[in-house]
Amino acid sequence: MGSKKHWTRRNLLGAGGTVSAALMLNPLLATAVGEAARKRQIKWANWGGNHRSQPSHIAAPQSEEEVVDFMRTLGGPVRPVGSGHSWSGLVPTDHSMLTLDRLKGVVSHDEETLQAEVWAGTKLFAYGPMMEDLGQAIVNMSDVNYQTMAGAISTSTHGTGAALGSMSSYVIGLQLVTPRGEVLELHADNEKELFNAARTGLGSLGVITRLRFQNREKHRLHQQEWLADIDEVLEDIEPLIRDNQQFELFPIPHSRRTIVVVTNEAEAGAADNIEDDPGALNDLRKVFDVTRKLPAGEDFIYNNVLDYAFGDTKHRIGPSYKVLAHPRTVRFMEMEYTVPADQGVACLREVLATIKAHAPEVSFPLEYRYIKGDDTMIGMFSERDGCAISVHQFADEPRWRDYFALVEPVFHKYQGRPHWGKWHSLRDKDLAVLYPRWEEFKQIRRELDPEGRMLNPYLREIFGEP
Repeated sequence: MGSKKHWTRRNLLGAGGTVSAALMLNPLLATAVGEAARKRQIKWANWGGNHRSQPSHIAAPQSEEEVVDFMRTLGGPVRPVGSGHSWSGLVPTDHSMLTLDRLKGVVSHDEETLQAEVWAGTKLFAYGPMMEDLGQAIVNMSDVNYQTMAGAISTSTHGTGAALGSMSSYVIGLQLVTPRGEVLELHADNEKELFNAARTGLGSLGVITRLRFQNREKHRLHQQEWLADIDEVLEDIEPLIRDNQQFELFPIPHSRRTIVVVTNEAEAGAADNIEDDPGALNDLRKVFDVTRKLPAGEDFIYNNVLDYAFGDTKHRIGPSYKVLAHPRTVRFMEMEYTVPADQGVACLREVLATIKAHAPEVSFPLEYRYIKGDDTMIGMFSERDGCAISVHQFADEPRWRDYFALVEPVFHKYQGRPHWGKWHSLRDKDLAVLYPRWEEFKQIRRELDPEGRMLNPYLREIFGEP
């Protein structure tokens, strides 16, 4: 394994240029630059289909040592790639990609402290059962579970719960391979500022190889879901936030309805029920399309059809990681902004009004969640509690960008911070206003990566780099 160092700005600035070495020293790299790569036959696309690229190499290291060798011996830009479940342009590159799909599983765990260290390429859907076998469970997670653990924390991926943080907030240690091939062990007691930068670093500081999480004991959850009047819910929202471990809304455009979802600890002895309905979105789309064709009174009819078709209360009970995750079989595009928690209701009302007035074709529900603030440097919840509001559109709708561009100014009005893994139009100067420590993060990034190896064209725009 490469030598492990405690990070200091002095030894990084004095480390000199990149190390050159013959590719034949590393079979992984020799394979990566083979005939297929030279002919540009490698193709990559994200899940949403809005980003595609042809990298010159894709490396798949099987050990931390191979990651170190890759960073030391192959010059030029490199982008870490996870599951491709981001809609922003974090990954696309014509240069090198590095996937950690072969670095997965548990490294170590502690039964008393409920902590576990895992390889960074571990998928979130695999993390749950791994931890259950150890008597542990992740504290909070997103309702999509296809991401790698490194990709999830690098973009400040989150679930919901006013007293619960993003996934980044439960990282208590990580191992980072810098662009020069140095291995840095980071935690809150060792170079705290770099640690807080790396917990949500957009893959711009180096390659994360290991993550240590603070978990909780394994537990079972009971999730309830029902249809309600959106105005009534928003007028009396505080008890829903306060009295439930997790709470979220799925407001339905062009209706007076919202899906309410609350999740709490399951009662002992309650039978498991993890049934889900991944086809519900398509059913909703069909109902919307039919009612829009009626000559008059379509809003009244739409509300009543929704009540009839989706009005029953649904229950999901089981292990926490199964209850919190939901399958995604309908492909869609997504934009999400986090506004200050106390501005959430006002912002949501304005977004819904904008959609009603100017986007008559939109049927895809929004998503509305509360998340506790943290001390990451550029995470969406940095130094403030947040309310995350997501807008979506079916991926086969060609005007999804127009829809997002219509709604996005409303989020700007409420000091919204864009989700790093989802579509947005903000760049360096805009982001500097939203993040008090933006310039500090950029300085740390430059010191770790003076040659800009971890940047693609998108990240150069994000950080204002030439």
